Amino acid sequence: MASTPQFIATPNVVLTKFANADGTTAKTIFTAGSSGSRVTMISVAGNNDATIDVNLYVTISSVNNIIAQFSLPLSSGSTKWIVISMLDPDLIVWLDRNEPSILLPSSATISLGMGTALTSGRGVDVVVFGGDF
Repeated sequence: MASTPQFIATPNVVLTKFANADGTTAKTIFTAGSSGSRVTMISVAGNNDATIDVNLYVTISSVNNIIAQFSLPLSSGSTKWIVISMLDPDLIVWLDRNEPSILLPSSATISLGMGTALTSGRGVDVVVFGGDF
């Protein structure tokens, strides 16, 4: 156990785009720093023509583990982009309600993959806010 408090030393912000050509292959959306990291926000925005499942994975020591699955609703009419927070304690029940975040050990990664390919010409944008210790 640390003898002094550990605070985020360096911001780690990552932007990732998904398109039809990406298919269902998961992409790394965050890589923890050499001393570990805290992820405080994962925002997913999509404009697909159909509801699509979004799978969230954490990879530690080359083992890929699914930690959540969300449905990103279709966008239509006046709602051009649908935005969801993937760190919602109502959806991932093990998150701390007071401070929903994920702590990652050194070099762990978070990946995101679509359950089915996006409609041609549509996309999903992911923003991850975190910090390295």
